[in-house]
Amino acid sequence: MTVKIGALSGPLSGVSPVSGGGGKGFEAVFRETLQQASAAVGKAEMAGRDAALSSVDAHEVAAALTDAETTVESLVAIRDKLVAAYNELVRTPI
Repeated sequence: MTVKIGALSGPLSGVSPVSGGGGKGFEAVFRETLQQASAAVGKAEMAGRDAALSSVDAHEVAAALTDAETTVESLVAIRDKLVAAYNELVRTPI
C-alpha cells in the first residue's frame, strides 16, 4: 500500500512555512509520518500473510499488528488536532 501526497490546494495553498527555524517544514514531517505509517501497516499485512502460511511466529504477528495500530491511532489523533485547530481558526472573528 502506497500513500501518495500531491500539492495542497484550498484557502491555505499559498501560505509558505515560517523560515528561521532551521527544521523541517510541516509538510515534510507529515509526509514522512504517513510513509512510516504506510510501512507499519504493510509490515503488519505481510506478517498476517506469513502467519497464514505458517512461516512466522504468532508473537511477531501480534507485535506488527500492535505497531500498526499504534501508528494509525497516532495519525488519527494528529488529524483530530488539526481539524480542531482549523475549526478554531474559522471561528476567530476578523
